Amino acid sequence: MQVQQVQEQRVSVLGVGIHPLSEADALSRVTAWHDAKEGRYIATVNAEIVMRAQVDMQLAEALRQADLVLPDGAGVVWAGQVLGTPFPERVAGIDFMTALIARAAARQERVYFLGGKPGVAQTAAEKLRQSVPGLVVAGVRDGYFQDDETESIVATIRESGARYLFVGLGAPKQECWACARRASLPGVTAVCVGGSFDVLAGHLRRAPLWMQRHRLEWLYRVYKQPSRWKRMAVLPQFIYAVRREAKRRNNRRGG
Repeated sequence: MQVQQVQEQRVSVLGVGIHPLSEADALSRVTAWHDAKEGRYIATVNAEIVMRAQVDMQLAEALRQADLVLPDGAGVVWAGQVLGTPFPERVAGIDFMTALIARAAARQERVYFLGGKPGVAQTAAEKLRQSVPGLVVAGVRDGYFQDDETESIVATIRESGARYLFVGLGAPKQECWACARRASLPGVTAVCVGGSFDVLAGHLRRAPLWMQRHRLEWLYRVYKQPSRWKRMAVLPQFIYAVRREAKRRNNRRGG
């Protein structure tokens, strides 16, 4: 029943259902799941992922099946306002991850890190152990593995006793991977975290707070990683599609 209620609370941004929850509400939801020993899968989406889901049906289905889809990205928050379905706030994936890690440490729940280049997740885990008292890391595995290794990896995660699995394989691979393995990991909450391991390991820096507050974090990422320009080319398409959808909705209401 809980899952159905959450699904019904979604609002659509270009066909991608996103839950209009604050970070605090999302954290409370996850805590309730853990108390019930239920396994779940959580995605955080930005404008780029929303646009990818327009043409990638596997990703679109994985997002549809997610237990929580949170608005990570200034573009998604902007779209909610334009479409008349505003979100309480942006829930940045890395902030949600670190909040869950702090909660896991306080509750003595084990965490597992999967993804990133060799050594990155390990460094992130070591830094978190130093900064988060009581954190228990059940295991770490980089994201460079073959498909035929997946079942062994899932078995290792399951046997590790982890309650949280942070998956940093990049979109759309991480969403499809977590969705497909959810049934094989009962009692585990899998959270897709993109490149968060790189930030936590100190290999990448987040934008200054003033840029985050003014919804310019994407620009800082492009500045730091010029290769992202090609990926950011979808932003004008996203803006156009959202405005077109808003106009369509307004016309329908007027009719």
